[in-house]
Amino acid sequence: DLRVIAAARAIGAGDAIVANVEDSEVEIAILREGVPAVIRHVAMTAKDDDTWRDQLAAELARTLKFYADSQRDDRVVPSLPISLVGGAARRAILAEQIAASTGYRVAMPPLRATVAPEDQGVRYAANIGLARKEVAA
Repeated sequence: DLRVIAAARAIGAGDAIVANVEDSEVEIAILREGVPAVIRHVAMTAKDDDTWRDQLAAELARTLKFYADSQRDDRVVPSLPISLVGGAARRAILAEQIAASTGYRVAMPPLRATVAPEDQGVRYAANIGLARKEVAA
């Protein structure tokens, strides 16, 4: 599984916008009824925080625009938040640019498992999703 698909499984929502964010890369997925409609992998080339957040916001906006342009009748996805998970999710949640450039809310979603310490759950969302794979299958 791609990490973003495993992370989406850990979130447990059939309809979701998920960004598995790491310092050097981001995987973005838009899921409808549990099926990936769009998946993108982007290398994060920016190093300083401001430029990194700008790049992340631009890539999310580009992905969401592509989806909106190709699925004009979809009324569900525009109402969903962007769920940030992964090792750099806490760094990304501080990016006010994301909501401003995409027009979407940004959230750190609850997961379908308990992780201690609780504030570290989003870091391990992909691992939780992989562990749930056999349960979900």
